[in-house]
Amino acid sequence: MIQLTHRGPVFERDAAWVAASRTFAAHHCTLLPQFVEETLLQRILGLLAQGDFKEREDKTPAGRVFAREIALAPMAPVPSLFTLLLNTPSLFPPIQELVDCRADSFPSRKDTGDGRVSSFERGRCFKFMPGTRHFDTWHPDLGSGRQVGLSINLEPDPTAAGGVEVRRRECAPHRVVPGFGDAVVFRIARGLEHRGLPPAGTVPRCTYSGWFAAGSGVREALGLVPLGPDVPAASETEQPEAAQGEADRG
Repeated sequence: MIQLTHRGPVFERDAAWVAASRTFAAHHCTLLPQFVEETLLQRILGLLAQGDFKEREDKTPAGRVFAREIALAPMAPVPSLFTLLLNTPSLFPPIQELVDCRADSFPSRKDTGDGRVSSFERGRCFKFMPGTRHFDTWHPDLGSGRQVGLSINLEPDPTAAGGVEVRRRECAPHRVVPGFGDAVVFRIARGLEHRGLPPAGTVPRCTYSGWFAAGSGVREALGLVPLGPDVPAASETEQPEAAQGEADRG
C-alpha cells in the first residue's frame, strides 16, 4: 500500500494494494488505510490546533450555495505541507495505476481526458462542525486535468468520520468511511459525482482534500512557475446548472 511519511511517500505493491485497486475499478473509489504515518499525523495535529479556520461557501453561477464549511487559508502550514509531500514524483505512478483500473468500458478516455498523473493540485483543509449549517452536495470536480480526488481524515475521534460517497450520476452511491489518518481516493470523470458527509456524532469532522492531476508539473503545482489558464471540462450545454457551479470545490 501507500503511506505518506515525514520523509515522503512509501509504496509497496502488496496484496492490500491489489485489493484496493480492484475496489477502485468496481466502485471508482477505495480506502487507503493508514495513509499518513503516526509521526506525521501528530505533527499535523499540533499545527491544526493553532489553525485559524474561517467559514467559506461554494456557489453556483446563479448564486445557490451548494457547500459550506470552515477552512484554513490555502497557504496555511497544513495545506502547504500536504501540497509539498503529495507532489513527490514517486507517488504518481501508483496513482496512475488506479486511474487505469476499469471494470468495464466506463469511464472511457473521453470521460477522463488524456495525460498521465504528473502533479497534486493544491487542496484545502476544512471542518464540518456538528449542529451547524455545514454541508456538501453532489459535485463532479471536473477541470484542470484532474484524475483522482483525495480525502484524508484528520480527526482522531472515530465518531466524526462521516465518510465520502461516490456514484454514477443518479445511481446508488458507494460509501467509504476512513479512520484517523486513512485516505479515500476517488475517480474524477464525466458522469461521476461525489460528496463529503457530515460528522456522525458531536465532534467536528476535519479533512484535507485535493486532486491528482495530469497536464501540469510539480513546479506549477507548487507555484514555482505561473499556471496557464484552466481548460474547461465541458461546455455549459453539457452540464446541468448545478454541475457547472459545483465542478470546482477548490
